[in-house]
Amino acid sequence: MILRRDDDPAFQLTLPRAWFRSSTQTRLPERLTTTVELVRGSVVLRLLGMPQKPDEPTLDFSGRIQAMGGVDQGQGRFRVPGSAAESVEVSQALDGSLQLQRSGLRGAVTPTKNSLGVVHESLLWFGLGRLLRRGTPAEQTLTLLREEATPGLLSGTLFLTEEREEPLKLRDEVVMARRLRYRTLELGYPKERERGALWIGPQGEVLKSELLPQQTAVAAMALEKGSPAFVLKALDGASYRAEQGISGWSVTHSAGNLEAELDFERRLRRLTSRLTGTSLSAEWDGTALRYAYPSLLPKFADIPDGGIALFLASLLLSEPIPGLKIGEKRPVLLLPLITGEDTALSGELTRLPDTPKKTRSYRLTLDGGTVAELESDSLGLVRLTSNGALAITRKN
Repeated sequence: MILRRDDDPAFQLTLPRAWFRSSTQTRLPERLTTTVELVRGSVVLRLLGMPQKPDEPTLDFSGRIQAMGGVDQGQGRFRVPGSAAESVEVSQALDGSLQLQRSGLRGAVTPTKNSLGVVHESLLWFGLGRLLRRGTPAEQTLTLLREEATPGLLSGTLFLTEEREEPLKLRDEVVMARRLRYRTLELGYPKERERGALWIGPQGEVLKSELLPQQTAVAAMALEKGSPAFVLKALDGASYRAEQGISGWSVTHSAGNLEAELDFERRLRRLTSRLTGTSLSAEWDGTALRYAYPSLLPKFADIPDGGIALFLASLLLSEPIPGLKIGEKRPVLLLPLITGEDTALSGELTRLPDTPKKTRSYRLTLDGGTVAELESDSLGLVRLTSNGALAITRKN
């Protein structure tokens, strides 16, 4: 544990949008600015976010530094308001390389407080109405899972409040439906879909939703011809099928991209999905839903020969690489590790002549053409400027 001190320096970070995951980038400006505090221990560095406004992101990073300034393990957590929390961690592999693993590729999802269940986004059409307590005026909650366009599982909360029953005009018929108001938290939906309404049909099926407008049904869920299975068809041409067996329900997506097993109460037991083109497997163990994209292994980054790995937090120290002499260069592997992405950037750190103010001066060059100039004193980094979006300024 690192204890914060009154003299821990604060910095204003400006980070490039390209460092962040695609699911988060849509909510970010070209340059993201936030305030952090650097908390220093004997062998551990911590960057702690200090949001100045409600819409600023929060972050928390901690990492271990070695005696000569290199790093071998760390983890960071980051969240933009309205999006799911993202994390990334690094550890040293047996061959000396660094293993990077970001959130959403494997792990466990625990239901949020007072949640009525864990539901995958593609299973809402069948399970939602039966999971909710009908006639309850209070807001009800579900833990919702959704997959990114690229492999990665996001989890957050879906809040629902029952409003009224009303006729709903679908393409093929008019159905009496229960209208509910919803809101989402930490799921990364476009702002216009974070809040809205949805309508539930007589079998508990979702007929229409402003959350997932492409899944609007053409008619109420009905028995499949010549089969005991229930089928719901959507305006976009997709169809969803649910068949009851001896131990619960089997639910499938028309294209075979998702198959799931639910219990008789329509609570999720296990699923397999290829909605992103890469297989996702998940199973309920009684307390959490454990999931993985089995074919996706952690990424490995090699430290350059004769070089050293640095965290972004390392750049905030008086000497990013202790003992580097004026004119000396070292290859580096920079690991931001606060962005929710497993970014590893190769480059070179050069010690420049001291400034006229007798502060240390460095140049950092990174693959992709980024060149940054650093100025440090005995308290740590004074400022970092670059030819791109990256900038850091000490505030105290």
